[in-house]
Parts: sequence; structure tokens; C-alpha cells
Amino acid sequence: PLSFAMSASEQEGDSQPVDVPLPGYHGGLASLCALASMLAYKPAEECHRVLGPDGLSEERIKKIEQQNHSCTILGYDDFIVVAFRGTDVSELADWKTNWHSKPVQGPWGLVHGGYLAAVDLLWNDVSAAVRQLRHREQKLLMTGHSMGGALAVLAAARFEMDGTMAVESIYTFGQPAVAEPAFTSELERRLSHRYFRFVHSVDSIPNLHVDIALKHGGQQVFIDRGGRMHVEESTFLMASERLVVAALTSDNRNIEVA
Repeated sequence: PLSFAMSASEQEGDSQPVDVPLPGYHGGLASLCALASMLAYKPAEECHRVLGPDGLSEERIKKIEQQNHSCTILGYDDFIVVAFRGTDVSELADWKTNWHSKPVQGPWGLVHGGYLAAVDLLWNDVSAAVRQLRHREQKLLMTGHSMGGALAVLAAARFEMDGTMAVESIYTFGQPAVAEPAFTSELERRLSHRYFRFVHSVDSIPNLHVDIALKHGGQQVFIDRGGRMHVEESTFLMASERLVVAALTSDNRNIEVA
């Protein structure tokens, strides 16, 4: 799947996956998770069309749907990728999930109530699909974009707790905060520098705290307007880039966001 993720990236006109100087980080895995996060928004037929030429049969692509939430699971020989769909801007129920932020008791501490409820809703089908696809000792990758990234983090904790399958890595994109510090500390202890959270310069969602008790975890990878990745402390860089975007004319701002 890593070579396919690279070739798919090239087909979209992007460069090869780039490794950054972080322990445990793998550019190929990040690229594969980004592709899976994109496909989580697509219908099953589109997933089959994109992944079929790489030899991933329909039986190894699972679409889980419950109410307004969905998850796409890809069963490769060396990895099982679990990708949760993010917010559909036209779906009112998704916004209710995002704003239902009152912390509730979850694994290892308080977590976002709406996101935990969504994971609980999908969990039986997701865990059953993972067991079905696990025909060898594959590694489990958890991923998702926006709200989907938050669900991926909580589902990873659930996999770690119930022993269904150990989590190899988490790669999320534009993920909002999901839990109190006790949760993120325990997740970091278990995954040991294998949770990476991508933040784009013009994306406000990662810094939108609907409840101040919820904090971010994982290693942040900041992507600036030029597409360059930064792993050092980037608070000043993030703030300055957002000020630039805010000052752009509306037409230029639309281009920057795209």
C-alpha cells in the first residue's frame, strides 16, 4: 500500500511523501492515511475504482455506516487502515456531534461526549470488520480528517483497551481537540511517539476549542502555505500565517484555502 499511496499522490500532481525528523514517523504511512481519509468521504464504488487497480478487492474494502457517521476500512496484507469520515458540512447531525462537547468519562479520563458517542455507535461493526480482515499479523493504522481524526483517536484507545488489535500508528488531519490531558498522556505512553497530527496553516478547526478542558495530543506537524512541514514549536509561525490569510482579499483568500 505504501507504493500505491505514493503513486496515487503523484497522479494528483503532488510530490512524493516526505519524511520529517520525528521518531516513529513514516512519510509513506502518512500518505496512505491521507488517501484513506479522503476516500472515507467517498461512496464504496469510488473506493473500489481507486483501489482496485492496486489489487485491493471489494471484499477487502469495508464501508461502515450508522446514522450520520461512517468509517472506511482497507485490508492490505501488511496493514489494516481504519479511516473515519469527517464532518459533512451539509449534514446537521454532524454539527450536533461536534458541538456536543460536554466531557464524559471515557478511556483514561474525560473525553468529548459527541465524539465518544459516535465511536460507540460504530464500534461493533468496526471491530468486527477489522477481525474479518485480519488474516495475518497486519499492523493497524488509525486515521481521519477533521471530526474523523477525533473519532480515530478515541477508537484507537478502544482498540488498545479491549485487546482486539494493537495500534501501530495514528495519523490525523485537521483534527479538533478530543480529551483531557490524562487521556492524551496515557495514549502517548502506549503508542510511544506514533501519533501524528497534521495542521494546515489556514485550517481553524484544530484550534477551535469548544470546551477548554479538551486538549490536543500527539506530535503536531504544521503545514505552511507553501506546503512545507514544520515539527518544531510553531505557535508564532501559525499565528503569523493566519494573520496573513485574514488580511487577503476575499478572492485571494479563496485561492489560499483551496
